[in-house]
Amino acid sequence: MDRANQTGRISPPPRSGRGSTRVAWAVYATALGYPIPAGTSRKRIFELLDAGPPPKAANPRIPKVEGTIFEAVREAVDAAAHLTHMDRPAVEYLLDLAKTLDGMDQRPPTTSVDVVTGPTFLRCLDALGLTPLSRTKLALKTPEGPSKLAELRSIRTRTSAVG
Repeated sequence: MDRANQTGRISPPPRSGRGSTRVAWAVYATALGYPIPAGTSRKRIFELLDAGPPPKAANPRIPKVEGTIFEAVREAVDAAAHLTHMDRPAVEYLLDLAKTLDGMDQRPPTTSVDVVTGPTFLRCLDALGLTPLSRTKLALKTPEGPSKLAELRSIRTRTSAVG
């Protein structure tokens, strides 16, 4: 970091004169996170820097989300093979929360902030096993072989058949 100032941040090269080469500006812009292809002119680099912060790269592990929260939740519920008819009330509540979250974008800015719906929505997702962490926990609780109750019943059946 030969261009680092006292705070440890990289400082820009001069805009004109000695040290204001295209390469110096390309190195500076790249250090700030701007994608600068080879051969980009100094003028174009200035335009990129003046336009605002660099674009954030998308995380390739996170799928691009399109549509509403309600649609995403409906899709997740449909794909969740572990849910049964007994989960229907919780699923309906979760879908209502998703509709509420979708509608928050249309509320006027003067409306007070809702600090309950988001956390409640996440807790419902967890309770239904629709988050990565909750799916992991569900997988850990899945017993291998017969359950303890089934083992006790088989022992009881065997002892009553003998006696």
